[in-house]
Amino acid sequence: MIISSPFGTEVKASKLSDGTKAWTKKLIERVSYGTLALTDALVIQGDQGTIWAVRSEDGEELWVQRTPEPLDYPMAPARFREQAVFTIS
Repeated sequence: MIISSPFGTEVKASKLSDGTKAWTKKLIERVSYGTLALTDALVIQGDQGTIWAVRSEDGEELWVQRTPEPLDYPMAPARFREQAVFTIS
């Protein structure tokens, strides 16, 4: 079972095959709406306007973009991706 807390500051990835933790990423902002899973990366939207891209495999930060003001709409709903489940807590 994977449990998620809305508006958390930590993103956790667990393997779909057995539920074991793959990696954890601590953020400086709360995650506002969820994540966008891409082919090799996960895009995370913060509640103060920061957007992060992290590598799906290990959670390494690929880039960060700050917007002038917080985004008040979601980029995309959280969803499943190949061998990992992304949750926010």
